[in-house]
Amino acid sequence: MKAVAKNTVPEGLESHPFAEAVHLFPLYFKNREVESAEFIFVPKQFRSQEVVEITLPGKYEFYLSKNAELCCLVIPDCEGEFEITAYLEEGASFQRATVSNIKTKLVFKSRYTVKKSARILHAGWTQEVDKTEESIIAAIEGEGAEVDLLGGWHLCDRETIKVDVLVEHKASYARSNQLFKGVVEESARSSFEGSIFVAKGAHKTESFQKNNNIVFDQAQARTSPGIQVFHDDVKASHGATIAKPSKEDQFYLLSRGFSESRAKTLLIESFLGEIRGQVGLLADKRSQCKL
Repeated sequence: MKAVAKNTVPEGLESHPFAEAVHLFPLYFKNREVESAEFIFVPKQFRSQEVVEITLPGKYEFYLSKNAELCCLVIPDCEGEFEITAYLEEGASFQRATVSNIKTKLVFKSRYTVKKSARILHAGWTQEVDKTEESIIAAIEGEGAEVDLLGGWHLCDRETIKVDVLVEHKASYARSNQLFKGVVEESARSSFEGSIFVAKGAHKTESFQKNNNIVFDQAQARTSPGIQVFHDDVKASHGATIAKPSKEDQFYLLSRGFSESRAKTLLIESFLGEIRGQVGLLADKRSQCKL
């Protein structure tokens, strides 16, 4: 991958080819193999109204220094694999939104390492994509860290999506929340596998996971939430639903004069509104900064 042009990076933020970054940050990359990727270094206290925008497949690694803040928007414009790794030092904040709406095959791999009092907000939306595969791993390694993972999809025809999520709690007083919602119609397929891992000694952990699905026609949805807790002093829960649209809600809308198609649209919009709203808020920060 070619290096990012300097005029496409927010002032104060450094972008380097991976091989170059290994020499600039030897301690961070110690004992690691050099990969073909782009390395983005975010210095201490960094703040910017600009958004890093990724449109091309590739491997991207972000290093957020203490109390730095960065927003990243992933909007694929072609088929491929998007691999994003982010390492957050104390007090750092990384917001990342993904909007996928092209007729192709897409693969997303995300891995986050979150230190003390740092925060991750990951939100994604998928629609009209032939095949989507996504995996998310978040390792919470500092007290007071927070991780919020949200995702939503609306699939039709023979479109498919497979989502795998793992949140590892390795530190005390940390919080995580997973919320994924999907609607599948016609012959579409969805699969969700989520896991929470709470290590021994991770006091006062709060971790929650939820996956809700609405199924129309001959579509199918599969869900497999999971949780492993090795410490007593925690709050953790997981749950999932797969259901046909509510007949009561449909009847209510029809009785108020809405057509059947309009009633269906309103039900879907209401169900997915929470996810689409959050993705929209992040996407509105879009700027001209592209990788």
